[in-house]
Amino acid sequence: MLTRGIGVGLPFVCGALLFTGGKGDRSSQSVSIRVVSSISVCGAAALTILPWEYWLLKETNEFHLLRTCGAAPSIVDGLGYNRARPDRAKLSVPKLDVAPEVQELMVDVDTKAAAGQLASASDLFHWGIEKLKSSHGALIRLLLLKVGRSWYATDTHRREGVLLLIQLPLICLAIGGLVLSRSEKSGNLKWQLSVVLIFYFWGMTVIALSIVRYMVPVMPFVIMHGAAGVTRAASMWRSRKSSAVPSRLA
Repeated sequence: MLTRGIGVGLPFVCGALLFTGGKGDRSSQSVSIRVVSSISVCGAAALTILPWEYWLLKETNEFHLLRTCGAAPSIVDGLGYNRARPDRAKLSVPKLDVAPEVQELMVDVDTKAAAGQLASASDLFHWGIEKLKSSHGALIRLLLLKVGRSWYATDTHRREGVLLLIQLPLICLAIGGLVLSRSEKSGNLKWQLSVVLIFYFWGMTVIALSIVRYMVPVMPFVIMHGAAGVTRAASMWRSRKSSAVPSRLA
C-alpha cells in the first residue's frame, strides 16, 4: 500500500468483508467481534501509513493520501493510453487500431490534461459526464476496452497477443471454477476474499492504466479458481460415469 496507491482501498474492502462476509464461517461470532475485527484491519493500515503522512504534513503543510500527485494523473494516463509516451520512446511503442471516435477521445484527454483542465477528480468527473452526453458512446467503448485490456495489455503495447493467448484460457477456467463452486463455497470467507480481491484489483486497473502488471497480485487466485474448476468438473464427470455403470449392467 505504501509503494502503490492501488492498495489504498484494500483495508476498507477487507474490513467490510470481515464484518459482512463468511456466513458459514462467522455465523457463531457476535456482531461486536466482527466490528472489532474490521476496525483492527483498518486501524493497522492507518498506523502503517501514519508516519509518512505525518512527515509529509510537517514538511509541506499539506495532506495527501499516499501520493502527492493525487488520482487524476493516473486516470488521465489510463484514458489516453494509445499514445507514444516520451518515457518509452526507445521501446518503439506501436499505436493500436481503435475506432476514430475513441482515438479522438484519447487525444481530447491528453490535450485538456496538458492545458491543466483535468487536474482533479472533480474535473475528470465533469469531463466524463460531458463526454457521456456528447461522444455518442465513445467513452463507453473506451471503458470497455480498458476492462478487457486489464488482463493482457502492456505499457509498451508489445507482445499483447501472446499475453492474451496465455491469459484467456486461465480466465475461462477461473470463470468455470467460480460458477461450479459458487453454491458450495460462496459462504466461505476465504473464497469470498479471493473473489473480492480479484474484482478490486480489476476495478482499480480499469480506473488507472489498464495493463496486466497491475493484475499480477491476484493472478494466483485466478489460477487457483481455474484449478478448482477443473477438479470439480472432473469429480462431477467421474460421479456421473460411475452412476451410469450400474444402470447399464441392469
